[in-house]
This record gives sequence, structure tokens and C-alpha cells, in this order.
Amino acid sequence: MAIKLFNTLVKSIALYGCEIWGMDLLKLLKGDFNLLDRTFSEKLQNKFCKMTLGVGKRSINCAVRNELCVLPMCLTIFKRILDYNHRLADLSNDRIAYNAYIDDRNANNHGFSNNKSRVNNIKTWYDSIMVLQNSTHQQDDESIIKVLRANYLQKVNEYINSSNRLKFYSKVCKINYESSQIPSYHFIKNLSIRRAITKFRISAHKYACLTSKFKNPRVEGDDKCDLCNEIESEEHVLFHCLKYDRAKLYAKIEENYEKFSEQSEPEKTAIIKNILHSKDTKLIEELGFFLKITHDKEEVHNHSGDS
Repeated sequence: MAIKLFNTLVKSIALYGCEIWGMDLLKLLKGDFNLLDRTFSEKLQNKFCKMTLGVGKRSINCAVRNELCVLPMCLTIFKRILDYNHRLADLSNDRIAYNAYIDDRNANNHGFSNNKSRVNNIKTWYDSIMVLQNSTHQQDDESIIKVLRANYLQKVNEYINSSNRLKFYSKVCKINYESSQIPSYHFIKNLSIRRAITKFRISAHKYACLTSKFKNPRVEGDDKCDLCNEIESEEHVLFHCLKYDRAKLYAKIEENYEKFSEQSEPEKTAIIKNILHSKDTKLIEELGFFLKITHDKEEVHNHSGDS
């Protein structure tokens, strides 16, 4: 619902006239989705996604978009630029807009940067991707946007799998952009539980493995649990930490997954992934309630440490 409201009330206004000013986006991106989050349009959408999920501004942008199955706004902008170019080209030759378009195209042939040249920049980006993939191709607009979209998703997947901070997220992430299938836990009515699960998944929590990264100066051992003296990672909190009583959670999980407590850590993580993407809201809520307790304790601990 929030995404629909954003697309209707915010995105439609934010992208007004993007067929013209969106050209400058190509200069900034330089054919590289890694520069995506420098653009105004993506900063706006990222801010909305973080507010919707209830996570902090330091949360990793691609993971935040991933959680809501939201694609970059630049793909919409590129499609509008291509459509706008075709609309101008299809006008009758007695229209002023058509003659302005022809003059613009002729200026491009004489080396001036304009609408036509920047449309070509989108197609050049597309061509470079296809060359890397050793693919044959036709430059129709639908194919161009489809390839750019696939290239973005590939970049996101590579980043998630290579990011040290998103190591746990790469193990539990299962997003289907084709069907825009948002993980079922996002539909839990209890807001605090929903946010606790999100923070845990995308490493936007207050566990020492993350908070130690932002300390200055950093001290050796800051990333360890103050009770267990092990790195306080997501797996440590969920499966090992002595600060938390997980008996009730494990009992609930073992109603559906026998001998869960006896499984290895990778097997437990795989089960947690299945739970988060299942339709068993009661089990998901039990997991979320446990995670909320861990977050609340870490919040108190960090505040007391700061004071």
C-alpha cells in the first residue's frame, strides 16, 4: 500500500519532465549502476524505503530496495526518455515539435550534445552490456530496458554476495522481482516485530558486529559479545548467545522442523530462510518477537555504554 501511494503521489511528481532533465542522469551514471545512489531520484526513493521499513539511514540501499522489490527510478526515467524520443519522431512534419526534433538531431550530427545523443548514450550502455554477454540483439526499447534491468539485478546480486556486512542477508534473501513478491513477514500487523525482522535481515541492527564499524577510534574486540567473547553476528545472536533464552522459539520451530536445535548452523540458517518466506505468520511472529527482545537489549546496552 505504501509503495502504491509513493508511486502515485510522489514518484509521478518527482519524475515530472524527466524526459528532459533525465538526460543529465546519464552523465552522472556513466554506464555504471554502482553510481546509482548519487542521484536525487534514488536518494528520494531510498529515503522512502527506509522510512517504510523503519531502518536507519546507514542501511545499505540495495538491500533496502531489495526488501520491497523496488527497482531504481532511473529505469523508469530511461524508458520515458526513449518513449518521448519516439513520440517526437512519429509527429507529422508540419508540427513545430517535430521540426525542433529534426533540428536537434541535425545538431547532434554536427557534434553538439543534445536529446538525440543522450538517447544514443542509453543504447550505447545497452550495447556494451550485450557485448560483455556475447549476445546478439536488436535495439528496440523494450529489449533495452529489459537488459538494463537485468544488469542492475545482476549488480545487486554481486554486491550482496560480496559484501561483508550483508553476509547473513545473502543467506536468507529470496526476492522475486518478476512477481514483485515481497516477503510475507512484511504483512505482519505488529509494526515493531516487522521492523525487528527487517533490521535483522539487512544488518541494520545494534549488534556489536555492526556498531563496532562506526566507532572512532575502533578498538580490537569491540565487535565481540560482552558475555560470550565471540563476534556478535546475526548467527551468534540467533543460535549461540547466552544472553537470550531461545527455548520457546526453538520449541515453536520444532513443531514444523524436527530436531531444529540439533542441526548445524548452515542448516538452521536455511530453515530460518524458509520460515521468513513461508506463510506461517504465527511462527514468523514468534521469531520476530525473539529478535525484538535482542534489539531492545542491545539498544539499552548501547545507550548505557554511551553515557
